[in-house]
Amino acid sequence: MSPKAVQYRANSIIYFKGDLSDRVFLLNSGKVNLTSMDIETGQEVRDLIKTGEFFGVKSALGRYPREETAIVLQDSSVMTFSVPEFEQIA
Repeated sequence: MSPKAVQYRANSIIYFKGDLSDRVFLLNSGKVNLTSMDIETGQEVRDLIKTGEFFGVKSALGRYPREETAIVLQDSSVMTFSVPEFEQIA
């Protein structure tokens, strides 16, 4: 299997907090926001992904549940990689 581009519509979810997945993502175009909770303050933390930026890396490599939810803000093209594929290019 090789990396593939996946199209996501605005307001869709790429993954939810707590999901287990070995996929790493790269934003080609569009806008994706990662939302999580700050454990100490209980505040929602929003992290806007920049075009060309990887996300979902830590949890995929560490094999633990996602710590954030990835929400598509506008139609986006996202490359998905398996961990071995990501390790080859990283």
